[in-house]
Amino acid sequence: MKDAVAVHQSLSDAPCIRLHKASLEKPYSMTDLPNVDLFEVKIRCDVTPQLNTDERKQEIRQIEFASALGILLVLSHRVLYDIEIDSFQVVSSRSSVQCTAVNSNPIVDDPFCLQIAVATTPKQLHIYERRNSKMELLQKLNTDGDVTAMSFSRLEDSRVYQTLDAAEIGVLCSLDGSVFVSSHFILYEVSMITVEKQADALFEHGKFDEAISLYEKKLRNPEAVFSLDNYNPDYRQCAEFLQSFGYYHCAAKMWLLARESSKAWEIWRHLSYGEFKDATFELDDVVGRIPSVTDKKLLFDVLLWLIPLSPKQCIKITVDNSLLDHKAMKEVLRGDAKLLRIYLEMIPLTDEVTKDLCNIYVNDIVAGDLSCRHRFRHLLMNISASDRCVMYDRLPLEYGVERLLCDSSLSAADILEKVVVTYRDYDAAELICSHYSSTQPDVCLRLLKFLEDSDVDDAKSRMCSLLKCMGDSVESRMIITALPESAGIDQVASFLKRAIAKKQKEHHMMRSKMCLLERRIEIDKLRVPNDKIVIKDKTICMVCKEALSSSDVLTYLRTGYVIHSKCLRYENLCPITNSVLIPPK
Repeated sequence: MKDAVAVHQSLSDAPCIRLHKASLEKPYSMTDLPNVDLFEVKIRCDVTPQLNTDERKQEIRQIEFASALGILLVLSHRVLYDIEIDSFQVVSSRSSVQCTAVNSNPIVDDPFCLQIAVATTPKQLHIYERRNSKMELLQKLNTDGDVTAMSFSRLEDSRVYQTLDAAEIGVLCSLDGSVFVSSHFILYEVSMITVEKQADALFEHGKFDEAISLYEKKLRNPEAVFSLDNYNPDYRQCAEFLQSFGYYHCAAKMWLLARESSKAWEIWRHLSYGEFKDATFELDDVVGRIPSVTDKKLLFDVLLWLIPLSPKQCIKITVDNSLLDHKAMKEVLRGDAKLLRIYLEMIPLTDEVTKDLCNIYVNDIVAGDLSCRHRFRHLLMNISASDRCVMYDRLPLEYGVERLLCDSSLSAADILEKVVVTYRDYDAAELICSHYSSTQPDVCLRLLKFLEDSDVDDAKSRMCSLLKCMGDSVESRMIITALPESAGIDQVASFLKRAIAKKQKEHHMMRSKMCLLERRIEIDKLRVPNDKIVIKDKTICMVCKEALSSSDVLTYLRTGYVIHSKCLRYENLCPITNSVLIPPK
């Protein structure tokens, strides 16, 4: 006979469990078996003595069982009882409990460790760990409302990640990895949203790093995806996507990868002038990308708005740019003399650059800017006489030294004397000596005498400075003689080294010329016949028909004739046979 067991809970004042034996099927048999009791009810634990008078009518709301530890958790009227199964004795109790749950998937090193989540009435979740019959509080978590049902399967950081709205939920259960919740009339299943949908949602909110990190966690080997050789992303679409979310700097980089540089630089122009906002934008990074521009027109357009923002850095980068020459940069910087001056001062000096700088310096000097005066004097010495005349007419009268340097009608000595006597400008005098010492070395001696006779405090230091800037054409002996007796060896050491090096160089050149001359003579001797030439009496010159004497200057021709040297009109042509004596190389 098969039996069924029906379990009922009484609604009387004292709850009880009744088991009914019911006969479902009676198979064929010879005799009927006697009725026997198949079930019995034993009271294993009575909590009535531990309840207050007003608590005895309350039902048991929840039971959790941990067989490995031999404990039973019973929740009744917000009191959680910890009961040992072997003795069915209440070990401990905890009040103000809404519900409880045991971690079904604990990750601990102790198999006899129990993790329990307890929801309390003050809208909190307490995570406990039970080891060796001792309860230890691990974490606390605040909730929005009272907890009526709970499922516990993993312990991480105890944060509320998401809240789902479902009305009148009273039951929550986790079955085979799926979570079910139930109200009075509806059964819900809580399912995980796919990683792809989560990533799309993160992308929509602009959280790109979190989305990529989510994909990386899902993929076993994300590098195999990110490093695909045949992967060709749509950079245009990426740029438009980033730009739509305000990531302008990254969008500009994508436009570069999409080979649409003009759109990238247009975005950077708006960012540079504050029309767009992006925290990742840095002007120095954009300036450093100037060499990557390969289109000449685009480069001009970029420099027009970028140079005013960072003039020195931009000009420094564009100096070596093959797309830009001097004329092109003058066109870009046209109308801004200050930026043009910065550019010209950075590039190597040529005649044209020197002339342009002098014109800019004259305008600055007339405007009262004297910071360029020293450099202007140096450049004046390197431009043509006609250009200096033009500068002379443009300079104000109070700049007498500069006007003297532009006066091409005066010699270097005259200019030096007027600069020293009239203006007592020894810096300009030293400049004159350094420039003209190679062609007019006497000016250095004149300045030394001026310094020796002057009463300036720094005469000795100026003498040392003059010795350093003298050219190699000056006569070192005359300079040493002109120096005052108080001049120490340390003051003239540099000049003496240069003078000795000059003498050594002259001696080396002279020795080289002598060796070359000796070698040339040896070669010429090999070309001339070694046979003796005998001139008999009454031998005549075959050109002028006059007799040859030992006192005459004679020339031996390769054709075998001896004539007067004066009769040889052409060096390589025999005057007798008209044959070529030495074939041209």
